[in-house]
Amino acid sequence: MPGSTSEPKFMVKIAVQRSFAMAQNIIFLVRIIPLAAGLISFLSFYSIADDDLYTVGSIKLDATAADSNTARSEAISEGQEQGLILLLKKLTLRRDEAKLPKLSRDEVAGYVQDFEIFNERRSDQRYIAELKIRFNREKVRGLLVAAGVPFSEAESIPVVVLPVYREGEVVTLWEDSNPWREAWRRLEIKNEAVSLIVPMGQLTDVLAIDVEQALAGDRDSLREFASTYGAGETLVTVATMSSGTSNQGFVDVTMQNFGATVGAVEIERFDMVGSENLEGFLLRAAAQMAQRVEYDWKVSNLLSFDEEASIDVVYLVEGWAEWKSIVSRLRGVSVVQDVAILALSRSKANLRVKFLGGIERFALLLQRKELALEKEAGNWAILDRSEKVSQTQGEVLPKPSLEELPELSVEPDLVNPLPSLGATNGVSREDLFIE
Repeated sequence: MPGSTSEPKFMVKIAVQRSFAMAQNIIFLVRIIPLAAGLISFLSFYSIADDDLYTVGSIKLDATAADSNTARSEAISEGQEQGLILLLKKLTLRRDEAKLPKLSRDEVAGYVQDFEIFNERRSDQRYIAELKIRFNREKVRGLLVAAGVPFSEAESIPVVVLPVYREGEVVTLWEDSNPWREAWRRLEIKNEAVSLIVPMGQLTDVLAIDVEQALAGDRDSLREFASTYGAGETLVTVATMSSGTSNQGFVDVTMQNFGATVGAVEIERFDMVGSENLEGFLLRAAAQMAQRVEYDWKVSNLLSFDEEASIDVVYLVEGWAEWKSIVSRLRGVSVVQDVAILALSRSKANLRVKFLGGIERFALLLQRKELALEKEAGNWAILDRSEKVSQTQGEVLPKPSLEELPELSVEPDLVNPLPSLGATNGVSREDLFIE
């Protein structure tokens, strides 16, 4: 009958419309879920980065007592004390070590967030293990601020070291006869703010960069070489060995950093002392130059808690991967305290960035992350100066679903407030920052 044929058609039409509406909802959810996941990862990035900086590992434990349980407790307590001392030294300048607060072991325990124990061994009276400790960031920051000790929370990107040795007319880099490279390789650098990588000199290293490129400061080649080690900078250090008038040699060391910017050339002369052999002499020189690298990094990233500013910026978004990258790189700027999302659309993000210190220094530190702060049509904008290429595959990054997202507007409170400055033991807050 006519009526019987029309009803199924009507019912099918309604079912299709409902299915289409459900499909639209599913598509909308698929679009939103990656954004929500990204915002969650954005929020969690703060704690992950801080956990790494405030974590101290490779602490050796070895204690003896009346029984192994007592020895274990004493070893852990001593290890926590050593860990806090190492952390405070990592965050501060060597010249301020005398000003670092002294705490009892019971007090130190209050700054520990958690810890892990590895390679545990024990006998009836002895306990041996290895300890890794994560300290409470806010408590440690408050401790240093109250003591009036300047500190840096910037953990540098890894730096690849290329040690070039020159003696007379002979210049070496990858050769086994290069004692300057061997000295840098022998350095034990643990729990430090700057991670230095000294290549082994394998065939891939030899083919990637040669001594002429290193001496000429071929920036593109040096940066590309650093990227093969997951680093962002290459440090070229040249040791020129000479003989003194009294049979005592000396070495002139130059050092220059090649990254997002090219650093100034640093020069230092070291004299051999007493019966010091060449191996020990160069090891001492390498250790002092490594300390200088870390000192320069800390000084350029010391926090100024007496001056806080904020700036509204626009960042043009070209894809989800790039959005995650800008969040990570902004968080990596030592003076940045908060990044709030004011608005997020298909093509741009409006951000409010809170930072410590002046805007000139903020802009300079952005450059190290290959970001530029510029004013366009009266508004501040952050521009990406890096090559938008995947480091793992060497392919142009895709433009995923973010470009299809609807307009959003959120203003989350992304980071905990700064600790109260409180008393600074007579030290001016202005002294907490050193240019």
